[in-house]
Amino acid sequence: MTVKREQMELFDISAQEVMKIIRAILMRGQADYKYENTVESGEALTFKTIIKPSRPLLLSTKMQIQIEGMDSKTKVVVETKSQWFIFGDIADFYGGYIRDIFGSIHSEKMVQQSIQTRPNNDTNYKVRIIIFAICLGVIVGLVNLFLFYLLGWRK
Repeated sequence: MTVKREQMELFDISAQEVMKIIRAILMRGQADYKYENTVESGEALTFKTIIKPSRPLLLSTKMQIQIEGMDSKTKVVVETKSQWFIFGDIADFYGGYIRDIFGSIHSEKMVQQSIQTRPNNDTNYKVRIIIFAICLGVIVGLVNLFLFYLLGWRK
């Protein structure tokens, strides 16, 4: 018997952006496992990979990711399939693998959106640094004058 899990989610980005994000995720891997033997089918917008846990005694799992571009959204379907002799998933490892993929897609999407909006923040950040440096210089100068006066170092 084989344990199968499947989940679908919609994203507000193009199919090409989702493909790019998933490529990066599969190359990087996760904290507790890595993706091996990854095959990408560009025409069908599909990834097939094998999840290889880093802990001993945990078995590898097949994963397939299908991407379908819709009008303004992208549908992503992730399916995990255990080896034939696995009869159950008490610890919900297979569902966790799927949640990790979707969580990573959301994280990467947020990072990309923050990078796209960063130039405006960079300008504000530079202005704040300059104002802070000027204020700090004025404060240091006033403290020095006060100390010189207080310690009697005047002529």
